[in-house]
Amino acid sequence: MVVMPFVDMSSPKASYFADGVTQEIVDTLGRLPDALVIVGASGNRPDEATVSARNAGREYGVRHVLTGSVQRDAERTAITVRMARTDTGALVWSERFEVVKGDAHWVHDIAERVAASLEIKLARSAIDPSLRVRSGEAMDLWMHGDHLMRHVKSHSELLEARRDFEAALVADPQSLHALSMLSMTHVSEVLYRWSPDRARSLALAKELAQRALSLDPDHTLALDALGNAYSFDSDFDAAYVVFRKALAVNPSSAKAQLNMASLLYFMARFEELKPYIANVMRLGRLDATIVGKAHSILAFSLMAQGKDEEAYREMRQAVIAAPSLPGARYGLISAAALTGRIDESHRLVAELLRDRPETTIALIRSARSSANSEFRKGHAHYFDGLRLSGLPEGNGAGQKVAATIDPNRK
Repeated sequence: MVVMPFVDMSSPKASYFADGVTQEIVDTLGRLPDALVIVGASGNRPDEATVSARNAGREYGVRHVLTGSVQRDAERTAITVRMARTDTGALVWSERFEVVKGDAHWVHDIAERVAASLEIKLARSAIDPSLRVRSGEAMDLWMHGDHLMRHVKSHSELLEARRDFEAALVADPQSLHALSMLSMTHVSEVLYRWSPDRARSLALAKELAQRALSLDPDHTLALDALGNAYSFDSDFDAAYVVFRKALAVNPSSAKAQLNMASLLYFMARFEELKPYIANVMRLGRLDATIVGKAHSILAFSLMAQGKDEEAYREMRQAVIAAPSLPGARYGLISAAALTGRIDESHRLVAELLRDRPETTIALIRSARSSANSEFRKGHAHYFDGLRLSGLPEGNGAGQKVAATIDPNRK
């Protein structure tokens, strides 16, 4: 099944809620056993009338397409869902769910309706009342935080998302989603090099994720957060165990496939990561950020093997898909320099320092590494490219380099 982005028909607009509805349906249906391939949400929001079931079948190789819309006001939300067959275009079912403010059970009602239409049983986590979302207020808060996290560009935006998740936990102290995403804010603070105390950030991330997993050992977001916390702490064996479990719980999750590919890169298992990248491209092709990260991981693995021209092409695709990803921008700078595109690398450095003047090679090094000798050799090659580009080593040299590189020089 492909789940198309739900259309926001609210006035005023509530795009974060429409995104959240789409993602909740994707995550819940992803636990259906064996029957479905779920394709994630996108920032592109086509009108429902333009979504052709037959075209979706041809483009994505799926049997069903799920479309919908969200219309909410101060007191009530209407969620309309349609499911069609892709071979005939026939409508399987269509239903309008009227949700009173504070009600949080709609996602399970929709999942149960989809499952019944396909004559399959929901996984335990989708029907166990103890694991259901209990607070509509908490859901609204973590949906807003999720939206910020998917588009975060600054530390202040990350902290705003964190406040949303913290407020959601006040409304519902056992909110699995809020606990998991609060954990991910601490991982992201390390990823983006914004953490004032890396060790404390990772410790908090692990603690929060483990709290969520104590309530539901199969919660995919909590597994995602815990595995990434282990990975950033260079405990790759523990991360591998967690990510394997996440894939077993939801093999249709593009994020779970991406996490495994990223981990295998840091373990220098470059050939093994390729099937996971292929799965990401299939499962997450509607999500530009997921696609950008997949291209970036593949590019870094190619660079580590000295395949610089191939790495350059993949890294360009990463930046095209997700221009704000810092790792992809760093990687393209290095790949451009390593392939002799020095003028391009200078221009890219100038643009980077304009947007993120604090960036240095030392700062990039601080995210995470690996003790694997093959990885270290490849990573040294990456840093050679950054040096060739003129990116400063550190010690406040960024402003000087930014001033001496003319982005318009030929």
